[in-house]
Amino acid sequence: MPRAIWDAVGGWDERFQGSDYEDVAFSTAARLKGFGLVEDKALPFVHLDQRQRYGITDFAANNAHNQALFLREYAGVTA
Repeated sequence: MPRAIWDAVGGWDERFQGSDYEDVAFSTAARLKGFGLVEDKALPFVHLDQRQRYGITDFAANNAHNQALFLREYAGVTA
């Protein structure tokens, strides 16, 4: 993504724990700031499909924390 988007959003929200919801929150924040989202299959990146979560000691608790945080921040917001 262009640096202008990263700077406008302010990077990842460090309040999210582990690996869940931080990307959705970032995308939502970017949309709220007027940036569009596109999927570019030509980019040379591979999504890990949440494989990194298996190393998290209590993924269920982290996921619950992240879900609640996301809903507090963005429930009812139209991006």
